[in-house]
Amino acid sequence: LCSIKMARQTKLSVIVPTYDEVDNIRPLTERLFKATKAAGLTVELLIMDDESKGTPQTEKIVKDLIKEGHPIRIHVRRKGEGRGLSSAVLLGFSMAKYPTVLCMDADLQHEPEAVPKVAEPVLNGDADFSVGSRNVDGGEVAGWTMIRKVISLGATILAWPLTSCSDPMSGFFATPIAVGKEENKIAMLWDLKSD
Repeated sequence: LCSIKMARQTKLSVIVPTYDEVDNIRPLTERLFKATKAAGLTVELLIMDDESKGTPQTEKIVKDLIKEGHPIRIHVRRKGEGRGLSSAVLLGFSMAKYPTVLCMDADLQHEPEAVPKVAEPVLNGDADFSVGSRNVDGGEVAGWTMIRKVISLGATILAWPLTSCSDPMSGFFATPIAVGKEENKIAMLWDLKSD
């Protein structure tokens, strides 16, 4: 038996689906690039924006961030182009520049400082899929109403036949892009989450 360990990857495309997240774009971007730079990662940020009343302001913020030197792109999906979280993520996969992708929410519940740790098992070649979970030591669900917690629990129970992950509704995950494109499970989990 002969095995070869691949070199650690350091390039990551971060995909962030948004809908009216104007207030979070700048802090998310600044915190993300500070954390990934400290971890020695080369990162691009793709904002996959479903058109909303905040879209013009989001586009302006992204243009300003580009002028400041941040490698960020935005794709605004106009109303006739498609809607919803899972299709935005899959579109982000198709637009990603780097071979490893990480998806996270724009609401800052997924801390940008955690991105290097969530991506690490995939970048190191130790896993094909890594989830940033609320159900681990130090994890939490902050600011959720009881109904949102119940809906999340129900969706998690529905996902049990598809995965052994304790938090498949997290929406904070990394995968090699080839796996992400091949695995319909990812799209199904995102469909369960919020489409």
